Amino acid sequence: MLDVLTVVGADAPVTYLPNAITGVDFSQVLNEITAVAPSLLPVAVACIAFRKGISFIFSILRGA
Repeated sequence: MLDVLTVVGADAPVTYLPNAITGVDFSQVLNEITAVAPSLLPVAVACIAFRKGISFIFSILRGA
């Protein structure tokens, strides 16, 4: 079975993922994600609250 990340038709299967991520500092990526999370969490909560509020208003209007 062929690996998705190998080159078809090459003499030896070459995988690009290990070569692509060598030298990448994933702690920096994690630091950026944790830095953005406090600003995205209130936005997500507000969107969910807005959807539930609209749903509640529509259910009241349907029942009237």
